[in-house]
Amino acid sequence: MKKNMILGVAFMIMSLHQLAAQHSAQVSPSVSKRFEATFEGAKNVQWEFLAKKVTQARFVYQGSVWLAYFDQDGNLLTSGRKIKSTDDLPLNVQSGLHRAKARFEKKSGAAQLGLIYEMVQNDITRYYITMESSANRALFSVNTDGTAIMESKSAITKEPATPKDAIAKKN
Repeated sequence: MKKNMILGVAFMIMSLHQLAAQHSAQVSPSVSKRFEATFEGAKNVQWEFLAKKVTQARFVYQGSVWLAYFDQDGNLLTSGRKIKSTDDLPLNVQSGLHRAKARFEKKSGAAQLGLIYEMVQNDITRYYITMESSANRALFSVNTDGTAIMESKSAITKEPATPKDAIAKKN
């Protein structure tokens, strides 16, 4: 169950850029009550309903962008904040990320780092980092001791470009 939750969170983080927040979402009173008690003073809250009756809140709290995930009963499953730069990561995490990036680039070519989130679940902190090469996209989790795990990897599919002369021939 714990591993499934972590993988679920990892998938949600990786998919963030594809999700459109629902401004008019009606969250349950139990979720709303827990959110307000836990993140008092949060601003710009955007709600999203996800699979398995999980509700995601994306908001600004204490000057950072945060995510929080709640079950239907209002229990906080995990929460965390967006990290602005790898320089803001603990040294062990930076080292683990550097090793993970080198392994990824060895198989996939030069890679760019994407979103970085520090997430806490059951008093365990993990850092989730997306990487993208021209061929692959991956999500890594890095523990505070620097241990990095590739949580998911997918090929990047690019639609073939239509030659300009093919368009001209159609007209």
